[in-house]
Amino acid sequence: MLDRIDLYVVMNEPSINEKVYYNSMQLHERVICAFKKQKQRAQNDLNGKLSDKEIKKFCKLDDSSNELLNKAIVNYKLSFRSINKILKVSRTIADLNNNENITKEDLMKALSYRKR
Repeated sequence: MLDRIDLYVVMNEPSINEKVYYNSMQLHERVICAFKKQKQRAQNDLNGKLSDKEIKKFCKLDDSSNELLNKAIVNYKLSFRSINKILKVSRTIADLNNNENITKEDLMKALSYRKR
């Protein structure tokens, strides 16, 4: 049942002294750019709604990312559904970072959003 949830994020109350990396307008622009990247790839759906076939087409991993994913599959005993969710979240993170392909860093960020 837990593999049906895409993201687990622990939120802490920010302190007054905490550095702000992006304001709302900058975040909005990044999201719009990510949305445009998905449309430019000729995706019929946004990343979260990709089919299994579309995941293979649009969620490309380089060798180091593929190796990391394979280790995660073994270490965390990931189901097929979990793997696909990680790939879709990784694709979105890559889009937000303006990366053409999913990098190892994008994949590690997506893995960090999983409940263990």
